[in-house]
Order: sequence, then C-alpha cells, then structure tokens
Amino acid sequence: HVTVVEKIGGIERGARVVKCGAKGVTHARQAGADAAAYDIHAYIDADNTLPEFWLDNVWLLLLQPSVIAISGPPMFYEESSLVLVLAALFFQAQRVAHHVIGASLQGGNFMLKRSALQAIGGHSTHIEFFGEDTDLAKRLSKVGKVRVIPAMWIYSSSRRLQSQGVVRTAWKYTLNYLAVSLLGRPITVKYVDIRPEGDRHVQ
Repeated sequence: HVTVVEKIGGIERGARVVKCGAKGVTHARQAGADAAAYDIHAYIDADNTLPEFWLDNVWLLLLQPSVIAISGPPMFYEESSLVLVLAALFFQAQRVAHHVIGASLQGGNFMLKRSALQAIGGHSTHIEFFGEDTDLAKRLSKVGKVRVIPAMWIYSSSRRLQSQGVVRTAWKYTLNYLAVSLLGRPITVKYVDIRPEGDRHVQ
C-alpha cells in the first residue's frame, strides 16, 4: 500500500510512504523497490541525514554503465573525536576488504540501478538484518561494478554504538561480513531494534 505524503498544485509530489506487511529491513527495502517509479534507487536509513552534496554521487551511476551500485561510510555526529577516528579506520579497512575479500555496501547509505537489482532477483528477504548489505553487494558484483566511495559519507545516528558498544558492534558487523562473503550466510540471526525513544524489540 502506497500513500502520497504531499500534493502540490494537485500533483503528487514529495515522499511516498509504503506500508510493508512483513517486518525486517530487507522486506522494507524490497517493498520500496517494488513501488519505486524510477531507474535509480537510493537507500537511506531513517536515522541518517544527507549532506548537501550527497546526491551528486548519482552521476557515477548515470555516466558509467559498468557501475551498478555505489556506497559510502557513515559519519557518527553524536560521537567523540576518538570514536570518529576509529570509525574512519574501520571503514578504510572495509574498503580494503571490499577489493581483497568480497564486495560490500553500507546498508543505510547506497544507491543502485533498478535493472541490476532485478537481474539478481531483488533483496534477500530471508536475511533479517546482519549481513544483508554484504549479501546484496556480493550478488550485485556478479552483474556489474560495486563502488565504495569515501566521499559519499552520510550523517548517521550512533545509537547502536552507544547501546551495544563500539567494539561489540564492529565485531558483529565484521564477523557477518566475513561469514556472508566466504560462507554465503550470516552467523548472527537475532538482532535488537534500537529506537530513539527506547522502545526495543528483540527478533
């Protein structure tokens, strides 16, 4: 079910809210992809904020036919300088792994071509949370180039880091990236919804 948020001059404009019957980030992303009207899809988490230049990155997809997906790192605006430095090092390591071990995407900050998503059969809705972005990148890399671009950063909430700890969070993401890249499936199945108002739900 799709609801148009705003009508301007009698014409439907602005965001559309898509209601998804199944819980889970991959179900939500697939519902959005099914409802999308255009050829470039952008995936941004609800707790992320776009810098002014973010949309300029779309030219990589429009001008380079071989590039089918692009992604960048988060900038945790609520954290200390030390955590920001550690996060930057983490995502530099991710860039290296992207070329050496297997393709990766940052789940709350990427764009792709609809034709590429259709070619791989859409999002893997059997994966609830951890490893879903690696699974997507791995499958996309079989039909085109997946690029990780440091300049395509995005402002992101750090509530998961604050709730579960920097080391624990980094370890979970690393472990599941390796598991999906090398074994084809994530290790961590259960996850916790961490909401700003403190309403947490365990899957």
